[in-house]
Amino acid sequence: MLEQHLGPVRFRDGIRHYLKKHEYANTETSDLWDALEEVTGEPVRSTMDAWIYQRGYPLVNVKQCDGCDKTILTQKRFFYKAPDEADETVWPIPMGIRYADSDGNSGSMKMLMTEDDVEVAELANARWVNANGGSNGFYRVSYSPELMTSLRDAMGEMEAIERYSLADDQWSAMAAGSSSAIDYLNLAEGYSGEDDLDVWTLLTRNLASLERILDDEAARSRMRSRLGTLYSAGLSRLGWEPRDGESPRDLELRGLLCRSLGITARDEDAMARLRGLHDGYLTGAAIEPNLAAASANAVAIVGSASDYEAFMGRFKSAATPQEERRYMTLLSSFPGEGEFQNTLEMCLNGEVRSQDAPYLAGGAMFNRHHGFTAWQFIKSHWDQMLEMYPDNSVVRMVSGVQALSRPEQVADIKQFFETHNVPTGQLTLEQHLERLDVNAASRQREVEPLTEWLLAS
Repeated sequence: MLEQHLGPVRFRDGIRHYLKKHEYANTETSDLWDALEEVTGEPVRSTMDAWIYQRGYPLVNVKQCDGCDKTILTQKRFFYKAPDEADETVWPIPMGIRYADSDGNSGSMKMLMTEDDVEVAELANARWVNANGGSNGFYRVSYSPELMTSLRDAMGEMEAIERYSLADDQWSAMAAGSSSAIDYLNLAEGYSGEDDLDVWTLLTRNLASLERILDDEAARSRMRSRLGTLYSAGLSRLGWEPRDGESPRDLELRGLLCRSLGITARDEDAMARLRGLHDGYLTGAAIEPNLAAASANAVAIVGSASDYEAFMGRFKSAATPQEERRYMTLLSSFPGEGEFQNTLEMCLNGEVRSQDAPYLAGGAMFNRHHGFTAWQFIKSHWDQMLEMYPDNSVVRMVSGVQALSRPEQVADIKQFFETHNVPTGQLTLEQHLERLDVNAASRQREVEPLTEWLLAS
């Protein structure tokens, strides 16, 4: 962030000055900031001290002023959960801003935002404003509804990393309660022409989380239909059939979109094609690896008892370590109660290695039908698991509680950890529990309006 603000040439000159000035000597961190400041004339030391010694990071809100021909930026500390007391932390924020005017002319500017409220006259007639151009800044951005609409319409004018940051920031805004799931879905539908793997990875994960919280079958069907349209549009460039000369990222993206189209959107044609690919894979057909993984995921999510036996056999006689891990992990995805219970028992009876079992048990909490059953199994076998599993894997297993967001589930989990600790990683456990609270609050806040909106749309 500092390098982009100063510019690469001035930043490099400052580093050279620092190395020359302190040659054969010891230094402190402030010596580096002072050297950069001497060369550039910018307030580097005070800027960096604020970022290093103040907790957290900022959220910048952007809106255009009605009738005053200015864009207004305000900053405050970002929180997922509002603190009990007001927080007045202010950062000197090195900002790179990209924008375009109504005639389509693009521009950029740099500024150091040192106040909590700033008016920027240079952006008076901007058609769209990206307040973190290049996504170099370590801050989140929230836009007014009008600016968000203009950014949604300008996807093709932004870099992939900027489109990623926009979707990531708005997901965090929803989780923090300053935006809504409806807003996020509206934004996501503007990504139908997206071609970047990382952006799609973020979107499909977040949208799957939204689909997961819906209890009303009609609303879920509407949600899946919308997601099916979005994923089909994303897949249209690649198609289902791999082509010679494709990049590894395109191969991975095809697998991701096919899997999402089948598993999250439950597109019947996609599920049928994925089932056919997996049948071919089991009989020795040459299936592109990303499609093979996607097809196995799709079969497991709706799999029967006979499918479970086939997966079990593949796990126990896998040709490669990668295949063994894939089929082991997917055993926790099956919807059948008997199959799921058998998978949980494997975490303790030696059928799964002790270094792998915690991850299988933790992943089982993401099972849509039986996730809480997995938690109850872990809770009731806690002492045995502590004896069997490597210490550093227990807190990773517990990370799966973040998938359980119903109020009664959250209460049960938090009550358990009031009297139980993990062998290592207590702070990480506290982060898991905090994220659990955030997810639960988000579900409680969003599920009803999202359901009503989907049913009315």
